[in-house]
Amino acid sequence: MQNRSSHADAYIAVRPADGKNYIRLKSLGSAYSEDVLRNRLEIKAAYEQNLVRMIQAARDTHAPNLRVLEMMRRYTILFSDGHFPVRKKNPKGILSWQNDAELDRLTALNAKVNQGATLDSLRRDAEKKQQEVNELTERLEELDCYVRHHEDLVECAQIVFYDKQSARFTPGEAREMLRKESYLNAGNWRESEQRIEKAKSYRQNVIDNLQQAEAELREAVGYVTTAEQVLGGFFLQVLERQEDQRRKAESGAVPNGHTDADAPQEPPRMSSRRK
Repeated sequence: MQNRSSHADAYIAVRPADGKNYIRLKSLGSAYSEDVLRNRLEIKAAYEQNLVRMIQAARDTHAPNLRVLEMMRRYTILFSDGHFPVRKKNPKGILSWQNDAELDRLTALNAKVNQGATLDSLRRDAEKKQQEVNELTERLEELDCYVRHHEDLVECAQIVFYDKQSARFTPGEAREMLRKESYLNAGNWRESEQRIEKAKSYRQNVIDNLQQAEAELREAVGYVTTAEQVLGGFFLQVLERQEDQRRKAESGAVPNGHTDADAPQEPPRMSSRRK
Protein backbone atom coordinates (compact mmCIF):
# COMPACT_ATOMS: atom_id res chain seq x y z
CA MET A 1 0.00 0.00 0.00
CA GLN A 2 1.43 3.35 -1.04
CA ASN A 3 0.90 6.08 1.53
CA ARG A 4 -0.18 9.51 0.32
CA SER A 5 -2.02 10.55 3.46
CA SER A 6 -0.55 14.04 3.26
CA HIS A 7 -3.14 14.95 0.64
CA ALA A 8 -6.41 16.28 1.94
CA ASP A 9 -8.37 14.13 -0.47
CA ALA A 10 -6.44 10.93 0.30
CA TYR A 11 -8.42 7.70 0.21
CA ILE A 12 -7.79 3.98 0.31
CA ALA A 13 -8.18 2.04 -2.93
CA VAL A 14 -7.74 -1.63 -3.79
CA ARG A 15 -7.61 -3.54 -7.05
CA PRO A 16 -7.36 -7.18 -8.10
CA ALA A 17 -3.82 -8.36 -8.75
CA ASP A 18 -4.64 -8.74 -12.46
CA GLY A 19 -7.04 -5.80 -12.61
CA LYS A 20 -6.54 -2.42 -14.25
CA ASN A 21 -8.64 -0.15 -12.05
CA TYR A 22 -8.55 0.59 -8.37
CA ILE A 23 -11.73 0.60 -6.28
CA ARG A 24 -12.07 3.34 -3.72
CA LEU A 25 -13.19 1.79 -0.42
CA LYS A 26 -15.22 4.87 0.39
CA SER A 27 -17.39 4.02 -2.61
CA LEU A 28 -18.42 0.80 -0.83
CA GLY A 29 -20.15 2.66 1.99
CA SER A 30 -19.50 3.96 5.48
CA ALA A 31 -18.63 0.48 6.75
CA TYR A 32 -15.37 0.75 4.76
CA SER A 33 -14.26 4.20 5.84
CA GLU A 34 -10.71 4.52 7.15
CA ASP A 35 -11.86 5.18 10.72
CA VAL A 36 -14.17 2.16 10.73
CA LEU A 37 -11.48 -0.10 9.26
CA ARG A 38 -8.93 1.15 11.77
CA ASN A 39 -11.36 0.45 14.62
CA ARG A 40 -12.05 -3.06 13.31
CA LEU A 41 -8.31 -3.78 13.14
CA GLU A 42 -7.87 -2.56 16.71
CA ILE A 43 -10.72 -4.82 17.90
CA LYS A 44 -9.18 -7.75 16.00
CA ALA A 45 -5.80 -7.16 17.63
CA ALA A 46 -7.35 -6.84 21.09
CA TYR A 47 -9.22 -10.13 20.63
CA GLU A 48 -6.04 -11.93 19.60
CA GLN A 49 -4.03 -10.46 22.47
CA ASN A 50 -6.70 -11.49 24.97
CA LEU A 51 -6.73 -14.99 23.48
CA VAL A 52 -2.97 -15.27 24.00
CA ARG A 53 -3.39 -14.19 27.62
CA MET A 54 -6.13 -16.79 28.19
CA ILE A 55 -3.92 -19.51 26.71
CA GLN A 56 -1.06 -18.60 29.03
CA ALA A 57 -3.38 -18.57 32.04
CA ALA A 58 -4.79 -21.97 31.04
CA ARG A 59 -1.27 -23.37 30.74
CA ASP A 60 -0.31 -22.03 34.14
CA THR A 61 -3.36 -23.62 35.79
CA HIS A 62 -3.54 -26.75 33.63
CA ALA A 63 -7.11 -25.76 32.73
CA PRO A 64 -9.16 -28.34 30.79
CA ASN A 65 -10.00 -25.82 28.07
CA LEU A 66 -6.36 -25.27 27.05
CA ARG A 67 -6.62 -27.36 23.88
CA VAL A 68 -9.73 -25.49 22.80
CA LEU A 69 -8.05 -22.12 23.31
CA GLU A 70 -4.94 -23.25 21.44
CA MET A 71 -7.10 -24.44 18.55
CA MET A 72 -8.85 -21.06 18.49
CA ARG A 73 -5.49 -19.33 18.26
CA ARG A 74 -4.23 -21.58 15.45
CA TYR A 75 -7.48 -21.04 13.57
CA THR A 76 -7.15 -17.23 13.73
CA ILE A 77 -3.59 -17.45 12.42
CA LEU A 78 -4.43 -19.77 9.52
CA PHE A 79 -7.54 -17.79 8.66
CA SER A 80 -5.52 -14.58 8.56
CA ASP A 81 -3.05 -16.31 6.23
CA GLY A 82 -5.87 -17.11 3.81
CA HIS A 83 -6.19 -20.84 4.44
CA PHE A 84 -9.94 -20.71 5.09
CA PRO A 85 -12.83 -18.89 3.41
CA VAL A 86 -15.06 -16.38 5.15
CA ARG A 87 -17.94 -18.07 6.96
CA LYS A 88 -19.93 -15.52 8.91
CA LYS A 89 -22.22 -16.49 11.76
CA ASN A 90 -24.46 -13.61 10.71
CA PRO A 91 -24.19 -13.30 6.90
CA LYS A 92 -25.39 -9.68 7.00
CA GLY A 93 -22.95 -8.63 9.68
CA ILE A 94 -19.45 -7.24 9.31
CA LEU A 95 -16.64 -9.80 9.29
CA SER A 96 -14.92 -10.03 12.67
CA TRP A 97 -13.68 -12.70 15.03
CA GLN A 98 -17.00 -12.36 16.87
CA ASN A 99 -18.87 -13.04 13.61
CA ASP A 100 -16.87 -16.03 12.38
CA ALA A 101 -18.92 -19.24 12.22
CA GLU A 102 -16.02 -21.63 12.85
CA LEU A 103 -14.56 -19.58 15.67
CA ASP A 104 -18.05 -19.37 17.16
CA ARG A 105 -18.14 -23.19 17.31
CA LEU A 106 -14.88 -23.20 19.23
CA THR A 107 -15.99 -20.36 21.51
CA ALA A 108 -19.21 -22.21 22.36
CA LEU A 109 -17.25 -25.38 23.10
CA ASN A 110 -14.85 -23.43 25.29
CA ALA A 111 -17.80 -22.12 27.31
CA LYS A 112 -19.11 -25.68 27.73
CA VAL A 113 -15.73 -26.94 28.92
CA ASN A 114 -15.48 -24.04 31.35
CA GLN A 115 -18.83 -25.18 32.77
CA GLY A 116 -17.38 -28.63 33.43
CA ALA A 117 -18.36 -30.47 30.26
CA THR A 118 -16.24 -33.36 29.01
CA LEU A 119 -16.42 -35.35 25.80
CA ASP A 120 -18.26 -38.12 27.64
CA SER A 121 -20.79 -35.73 29.17
CA LEU A 122 -21.38 -34.08 25.79
CA ARG A 123 -22.02 -37.49 24.27
CA ARG A 124 -24.48 -38.34 27.04
CA ASP A 125 -26.29 -35.06 26.47
CA ALA A 126 -26.59 -35.87 22.77
CA GLU A 127 -27.91 -39.35 23.56
CA LYS A 128 -30.56 -37.90 25.89
CA LYS A 129 -31.65 -35.42 23.23
CA GLN A 130 -31.85 -38.23 20.68
CA GLN A 131 -34.04 -40.22 23.05
CA GLU A 132 -36.29 -37.20 23.55
CA VAL A 133 -36.62 -36.76 19.79
CA ASN A 134 -37.44 -40.45 19.37
CA GLU A 135 -40.13 -40.33 22.05
CA LEU A 136 -41.75 -37.21 20.61
CA THR A 137 -41.63 -38.67 17.10
CA GLU A 138 -43.33 -41.82 18.36
CA ARG A 139 -45.95 -39.74 20.16
CA LEU A 140 -46.63 -37.75 17.01
CA GLU A 141 -47.11 -40.93 15.01
CA GLU A 142 -49.58 -42.21 17.64
CA LEU A 143 -51.55 -38.97 17.45
CA ASP A 144 -51.67 -39.14 13.66
CA CYS A 145 -53.08 -42.68 13.88
CA TYR A 146 -55.59 -41.55 16.50
CA VAL A 147 -56.79 -38.63 14.35
CA ARG A 148 -57.06 -40.77 11.22
CA HIS A 149 -59.03 -43.42 13.11
CA HIS A 150 -61.58 -40.95 14.44
CA GLU A 151 -61.85 -39.23 11.07
CA ASP A 152 -62.75 -42.64 9.66
CA LEU A 153 -65.33 -43.12 12.41
CA VAL A 154 -66.91 -39.75 11.64
CA GLU A 155 -67.16 -40.59 7.96
CA CYS A 156 -68.63 -44.03 8.69
CA ALA A 157 -71.17 -42.48 11.08
CA GLN A 158 -72.25 -40.06 8.36
CA ILE A 159 -72.62 -42.97 5.94
CA VAL A 160 -74.69 -45.08 8.33
CA PHE A 161 -76.79 -42.40 9.98
CA TYR A 162 -77.15 -39.88 7.13
CA ASP A 163 -76.67 -41.99 3.98
CA LYS A 164 -73.59 -40.00 2.96
CA GLN A 165 -71.90 -41.12 -0.24
CA SER A 166 -68.29 -42.14 0.24
CA ALA A 167 -65.49 -43.17 -2.08
CA ARG A 168 -63.61 -44.76 0.81
CA PHE A 169 -66.18 -46.96 2.55
CA THR A 170 -69.17 -48.96 1.44
CA PRO A 171 -72.26 -48.93 3.71
CA GLY A 172 -71.39 -52.45 4.83
CA GLU A 173 -67.84 -51.48 5.73
CA ALA A 174 -69.10 -48.41 7.60
CA ARG A 175 -71.57 -50.48 9.66
CA GLU A 176 -68.86 -53.01 10.48
CA MET A 177 -66.48 -50.30 11.68
CA LEU A 178 -69.16 -48.78 13.91
CA ARG A 179 -70.04 -52.21 15.25
CA LYS A 180 -66.47 -52.55 16.51
CA GLU A 181 -66.85 -49.20 18.28
CA SER A 182 -69.96 -50.16 20.22
CA TYR A 183 -70.05 -46.93 22.22
CA LEU A 184 -70.80 -44.90 19.06
CA ASN A 185 -74.41 -44.28 18.08
CA ALA A 186 -76.53 -41.70 16.33
CA GLY A 187 -76.63 -39.58 19.46
CA ASN A 188 -72.95 -39.35 20.38
CA TRP A 189 -70.89 -39.91 17.20
CA ARG A 190 -70.07 -36.19 17.02
CA GLU A 191 -67.97 -36.66 20.12
CA SER A 192 -65.39 -38.13 17.73
CA GLU A 193 -65.21 -34.74 16.02
CA GLN A 194 -64.46 -33.15 19.39
CA ARG A 195 -61.80 -35.75 20.04
CA ILE A 196 -60.24 -34.96 16.68
CA GLU A 197 -60.02 -31.23 17.46
CA LYS A 198 -58.48 -31.87 20.87
CA ALA A 199 -55.99 -34.31 19.39
CA LYS A 200 -55.01 -31.85 16.64
CA SER A 201 -54.46 -29.12 19.22
CA TYR A 202 -52.27 -31.44 21.30
CA ARG A 203 -50.55 -32.61 18.12
CA GLN A 204 -49.40 -29.06 17.39
CA ASN A 205 -47.88 -28.86 20.86
CA VAL A 206 -46.02 -32.10 20.21
CA ILE A 207 -44.78 -30.73 16.86
CA ASP A 208 -43.51 -27.56 18.56
CA ASN A 209 -41.74 -29.60 21.24
CA LEU A 210 -40.29 -31.93 18.60
CA GLN A 211 -38.90 -29.04 16.57
CA GLN A 212 -37.31 -27.60 19.70
CA ALA A 213 -35.87 -30.99 20.65
CA GLU A 214 -34.47 -31.48 17.14
CA ALA A 215 -32.78 -28.07 17.30
CA GLU A 216 -31.28 -28.95 20.68
CA LEU A 217 -30.16 -32.32 19.30
CA ARG A 218 -28.38 -30.63 16.39
CA GLU A 219 -26.65 -28.32 18.83
CA ALA A 220 -25.66 -31.21 21.11
CA VAL A 221 -24.31 -33.24 18.19
CA GLY A 222 -22.43 -30.15 17.03
CA TYR A 223 -20.72 -29.88 20.41
CA VAL A 224 -19.72 -33.55 20.25
CA THR A 225 -18.39 -33.23 16.69
CA THR A 226 -16.36 -30.13 17.51
CA ALA A 227 -15.02 -31.63 20.73
CA GLU A 228 -13.96 -34.84 18.95
CA GLN A 229 -12.19 -32.85 16.26
CA VAL A 230 -10.43 -30.56 18.74
CA LEU A 231 -9.39 -33.27 21.17
CA GLY A 232 -8.37 -35.50 18.27
CA GLY A 233 -6.27 -32.68 16.85
CA PHE A 234 -7.91 -32.66 13.41
CA PHE A 235 -10.33 -29.73 13.62
CA LEU A 236 -8.21 -27.61 11.29
CA GLN A 237 -7.47 -30.53 8.97
CA VAL A 238 -11.21 -31.01 8.42
CA LEU A 239 -11.60 -27.34 7.50
CA GLU A 240 -8.58 -27.50 5.21
CA ARG A 241 -9.93 -30.58 3.45
CA GLN A 242 -13.32 -28.94 2.97
CA GLU A 243 -11.70 -25.81 1.58
CA ASP A 244 -9.46 -27.84 -0.73
CA GLN A 245 -12.52 -29.66 -2.10
CA ARG A 246 -14.35 -26.37 -2.55
CA ARG A 247 -11.48 -24.79 -4.45
CA LYS A 248 -11.08 -27.81 -6.68
CA ALA A 249 -14.78 -27.73 -7.48
CA GLU A 250 -14.67 -24.01 -8.29
CA SER A 251 -11.52 -24.32 -10.40
CA GLY A 252 -12.97 -27.17 -12.42
CA ALA A 253 -10.23 -29.62 -11.47
CA VAL A 254 -11.04 -33.15 -12.61
CA PRO A 255 -9.74 -36.46 -11.13
CA ASN A 256 -6.76 -36.68 -13.54
CA GLY A 257 -5.45 -33.37 -12.22
CA HIS A 258 -6.32 -31.26 -15.27
CA THR A 259 -8.57 -28.23 -15.24
CA ASP A 260 -11.90 -27.83 -17.00
CA ALA A 261 -11.53 -24.80 -19.29
CA ASP A 262 -15.26 -24.09 -19.03
CA ALA A 263 -15.24 -23.92 -15.24
CA PRO A 264 -15.43 -20.51 -13.49
CA GLN A 265 -12.02 -19.20 -12.52
CA GLU A 266 -11.05 -18.38 -8.95
CA PRO A 267 -11.32 -14.63 -8.23
CA PRO A 268 -7.94 -12.87 -8.28
CA ARG A 269 -6.34 -11.85 -5.01
CA MET A 270 -6.63 -8.22 -3.98
CA SER A 271 -3.72 -5.85 -3.64
CA SER A 272 -4.12 -2.48 -1.97
CA ARG A 273 -2.66 1.00 -1.97
CA ARG A 274 -3.41 4.41 -0.54
CA LYS A 275 -3.91 6.91 -3.32
